[in-house]
Amino acid sequence: MAFPDYATQLRKLVAAHRENLADRVLLAVYYAPNAEPESADVCLLEVLERFDGVVSTDRDLFRVAYASSPDFPITDGGRLVVTMTTPEELHTALRDDWRALADIRAAIDRRLYEIVCREPSGDAIADALLPAAVAA
Repeated sequence: MAFPDYATQLRKLVAAHRENLADRVLLAVYYAPNAEPESADVCLLEVLERFDGVVSTDRDLFRVAYASSPDFPITDGGRLVVTMTTPEELHTALRDDWRALADIRAAIDRRLYEIVCREPSGDAIADALLPAAVAA
């Protein structure tokens, strides 16, 4: 399993996003994929201040997967899977128990996640997403 081997690389990636994206990254969580225990995928949830500003009517989150590259090499055929959302959409997804959150919820339940970026304005988001004992 790739987790937690990529934490340092993801911190650098999120730092680059913080410098280059028009939206502020409020919270970024690196988590272990749930699909297969041996999965080599590297998963990242980024909560952005505005992103597209729309809550999905399909009850799905925006997700993109990238193959390994020289800038972000991933072993064993893994991909970088980035899920992006807004605070509003994430709160709706949590409240309505969207299937799109199944992997991250499973990783949180198994304590296989790491916060790689957390702005003070992302505290309420972290509190809603993470168990109280580990949200700090």
